[in-house]
Amino acid sequence: DRGTLLFASELGALLCDKAVDRTMDPLALDGYLRTLTVPEPRCIYRAVKKVPAGHYLHVNGLGTELHGYFDLEVGGDRTLTEAQHQEQLREALEQTVGLSLCSDVEVGCFLSGGVDSSALVAIASQRHEKPIRTYSLGFDERTFDERPESRRVSQAFRSRHCEIRLTRNEAVDFPDRLVKHLDEPFADSSALPTFALSERAAEDVKTVLS
Repeated sequence: DRGTLLFASELGALLCDKAVDRTMDPLALDGYLRTLTVPEPRCIYRAVKKVPAGHYLHVNGLGTELHGYFDLEVGGDRTLTEAQHQEQLREALEQTVGLSLCSDVEVGCFLSGGVDSSALVAIASQRHEKPIRTYSLGFDERTFDERPESRRVSQAFRSRHCEIRLTRNEAVDFPDRLVKHLDEPFADSSALPTFALSERAAEDVKTVLS
């Protein structure tokens, strides 16, 4: 705007400039009400746009151009057998986790006891010299409590396991703290337990696989 480009990884940084127009984008609000989040490239503020995933913005004296550099192929090779698909998935997971573990700081894992997180912990444990740190969240309501399942996975792979219990009173208190870290409306309730889990994990590690 006005020959000026402002860019940041978080909306809050842009809003430090008082000149940024705070007019709400009604189409962004519509997207939020339908999907529980504001879909790219729109932002809740009309004057701000998001660079979509897999894209970069090229800026010069003539203006800006959006370029895509990655597109996820969906479907895969239908001629492969189920066993071959399983092997491809295993190789992709091992490669991804291996790259994620190449870090200057200790890496941990969120562990719910479900298929996804258990697979990550299994692979990370095999590739990590020391027992990997794992974190799970528990609630007083048994139907939401993931600790028994995550405990079994932790024992199987000998992780350094940490269990966090979130009480009803704490869960009610969390939104006031969480909203300060959300730049835009976000209605996925999983943000609450993820925030609590991340806050505890941050005491030990800087990076977690999830």
